[in-house]
Amino acid sequence: PNVVGVGLKNEPRPACSGQHGSLAYNFSELFELAGGNDAPDPHGMKSQGSECVWPQWSSGPQKLQFKLAMERAGKAILNLNPDLLIGVSGLHYSQFLNDVAENPVDLPRERLVYEVHEYYWWRDHAPGGNFDLDIDPEGALNNYTMALDENWGYLLRNGIAPVLVSEFGMSHTWTKEANVLQWFKLWGAYAQGEQGPLAVHGGVDWAYWQLSGVQEGGFRRHEGQEESFGVLNRCWTAPWNDDHFEAIQGLGLTTRRRMDETAVFLSGVGSLFLSRFAMVGVVVSLHAGWV
Repeated sequence: PNVVGVGLKNEPRPACSGQHGSLAYNFSELFELAGGNDAPDPHGMKSQGSECVWPQWSSGPQKLQFKLAMERAGKAILNLNPDLLIGVSGLHYSQFLNDVAENPVDLPRERLVYEVHEYYWWRDHAPGGNFDLDIDPEGALNNYTMALDENWGYLLRNGIAPVLVSEFGMSHTWTKEANVLQWFKLWGAYAQGEQGPLAVHGGVDWAYWQLSGVQEGGFRRHEGQEESFGVLNRCWTAPWNDDHFEAIQGLGLTTRRRMDETAVFLSGVGSLFLSRFAMVGVVVSLHAGWV
């Protein structure tokens, strides 16, 4: 496969002083540098009772500015390979790209793609809430569209920059969970429907987390156990769950037969993704006006 791009940082998130397993972490110095308990917190990243620090996009101490860090890393990679695409994630678990229009990452426009993730737990999709399709279908879709447009969809809708949804996913039993079912219907309408930001271009570009149906280990994961979000069965001979796979296919999935035709975008850590455009890796498809 051809590696066409590299995601610089997967899901930037708060780092907090405390204990994690057998390791202890102390971020007191950075906590004070950021402003302590008075540090700006536009995306709700504070953890009560902990000394937590998180990146700002382009404000505050330079040491904690995410945009500057991504520019340094991106330029270093492009010095080694000027043909790669560079992926820059949104803040707070790859959700927020609100500041990009006014303060874009200073990398060559034709080499830059922004990344976001979309999961049902980002918002409250419980019945009776603002995103309840059964009670108010039009209102629920409008509320969902406004939320995503504010966070990152405006970049696509206004032709400012390309965005790859480099992760979304749900468990094999998603149809039995009311909040997940509501979320997936809304996400599908936004990604592929007429109200989405790229409806006239074939829909939003995406990658599903994850391809393998088996856990590889890591935090709260155990090597060899079932990956409840995974697409393929243990032997990679068929989908783990047909209904699950058919739902993903409904978002515009196409497949390729040959590995040498597959372009790989390296994003995240230790997992393979199912993309809209190929069965292995994370593939980027950018619309003509951006490259």
